[in-house]
Amino acid sequence: MHKSKELVERIKKYESKPILLENFFSSEDLDEFIFWFQESLKHKNFNTTRMEDASTQDNDTTSIPEGDIKNKVIAKLSEKVSPWINKDGQRNLEFEIAFHANKKAYGIHTDSGYDPEEIIYKQGIIPLVIKPEAATTHTVLLDQKCYHSSSFPCVSEDEQAQQYIEHLNFSNVIADEEFKKYWHDSELRRKQMFGFSICHPFEWKLGNTIIWDRAHIHCSSDFQATGAQYKLGLMWISRIL
Repeated sequence: MHKSKELVERIKKYESKPILLENFFSSEDLDEFIFWFQESLKHKNFNTTRMEDASTQDNDTTSIPEGDIKNKVIAKLSEKVSPWINKDGQRNLEFEIAFHANKKAYGIHTDSGYDPEEIIYKQGIIPLVIKPEAATTHTVLLDQKCYHSSSFPCVSEDEQAQQYIEHLNFSNVIADEEFKKYWHDSELRRKQMFGFSICHPFEWKLGNTIIWDRAHIHCSSDFQATGAQYKLGLMWISRIL
């Protein structure tokens, strides 16, 4: 089930522009997150893929910390992030976290949750490792929004998905120069991006982070095309209880 129009309107009242925070995490902070990732792998890990191409399988590891490790990560996030998304301290927030180690690009998707009663709030990505460190990779936030979690392999051919995406526009096309900054200029990738437009291309730089509304559809750049072989990040999402 999708969220009701009334709930979506309520969620929209909490929305804001993406918040870019530069030099926000120290090297000690990043080392601590990486240590927790390594510890979490000892307890639970599984492979996941978001791209439709079968060749991406077994390349990506998602680790969801549990128990004491989860509590430590969330405590650190609450300390650092909450002042930016709960400035007056009046919102009762709940966080979920996952470490994503990727060798392949994530496809177009949204992390809006499948619970039709959930008041989705903010989310963010914390770059932890980029190999090689000088390589360029982006998490590209798109202007389009969807209030129910889903992936969008080719939205121009998916009339059902189109019903739930706001600001979709098939008359606008991402300019060639802009497109080539983030993706392979192939017929397939052009087809996948058709109807979408760029809101904020977040460049992965260690120490930086970005916060955005969970309804924002987003995807990875084709980072292997720019020389990046691997990246590790901490993704968090939040809801209002």
